[in-house]
Amino acid sequence: MGLGCKGYFNSRIFGSRGDFFDIVRHPNVEMTYPPYEGKPNWNTVAGHVREQAPRLLYFNTLQRDGIAKWGDQFGVPILAVVHNPFLFKRSEPCVDLARRGRIDMFGLAPHVVTKLVELVPELEGAPTSTILRVDA
Repeated sequence: MGLGCKGYFNSRIFGSRGDFFDIVRHPNVEMTYPPYEGKPNWNTVAGHVREQAPRLLYFNTLQRDGIAKWGDQFGVPILAVVHNPFLFKRSEPCVDLARRGRIDMFGLAPHVVTKLVELVPELEGAPTSTILRVDA
């Protein structure tokens, strides 16, 4: 049985880059490429997410207000990659998620993680939020 996953990526990505998960897809992963061109499209995807009742959300980029607010509505843990700690710090909804222990974050390079903890010191030692260091 194992872990199942539904993935949603912007159809614009599919159109310009193709299905980049085709090579590494696990048998229990189903990719969908809806358009994300405005609130109606985001609301449609939110409806699908509610129907599926996931136990965890994963964001390949978390550093902007809109996606932080969108993810918070489901009330489930969020695992997220932070690529730009400066944008994350400027996003009050992102920082709020971290302060409330609603997200577990990781950076793909040690310098990103170091800068993120420097900019958002409440992440260091937070009771439920962790930062995983992923070294190449």
